[in-house]
Amino acid sequence: MHSHRAVCAAFDASKECARCCWLTQVELASRLNATQTFISKCERGERRLDIVELKQWCEAIGLSLVELAVRFEDACNKRA
Repeated sequence: MHSHRAVCAAFDASKECARCCWLTQVELASRLNATQTFISKCERGERRLDIVELKQWCEAIGLSLVELAVRFEDACNKRA
């Protein structure tokens, strides 16, 4: 899978979870001590997260890193 599409699949899964928690980008940014612009860039694939940042992101939306990985795999398989 093309790397940009893979990143999009991961963030589609994380955005879905954030929406289920009724989190806006501003609220998520507050939880991460980041800016709304940072969240937006990550969600659009303009900014990639390292593994530590990804774990923090998952914790902020109430999702384990393992669960995100499972959702990521599912999303990648659906797009293939």
